[in-house]
Parts: sequence; C-alpha cells; structure tokens
Amino acid sequence: MTTSGKAGAQTKIEGAVKAGNGRFIFPLTQMAGIGAGTGYSTAEGPVVEGERIRT
Repeated sequence: MTTSGKAGAQTKIEGAVKAGNGRFIFPLTQMAGIGAGTGYSTAEGPVVEGERIRT
C-alpha cells in the first residue's frame, strides 16, 4: 500500500487520495489525474479511495 494525501493515510492505488476521518469533499478539478485503466483504457482522472468506494 502507498501513503498519499494526509500523513499516514493508506491507499491501494499510487497517487490516490484517501477519504474519511472528516474528509469527504474534494476539489476534483484541481486534483492531479492518474491512469484509470492501465493496459486497457486511456482514461485519466483524480482518484479518491474510501472504505466503501473508489472513484
């Protein structure tokens, strides 16, 4: 796992931002994009991971 966003926040995807602990609203248009489907898609965008969601 990688650390991203807040200190100590663990994410499964390199470059993703961790939601939770009072952090639930994100400025998606200002966040860096990462590849969403490496190997099968050219899609890119910001990634937010939470306990029950990844988008």
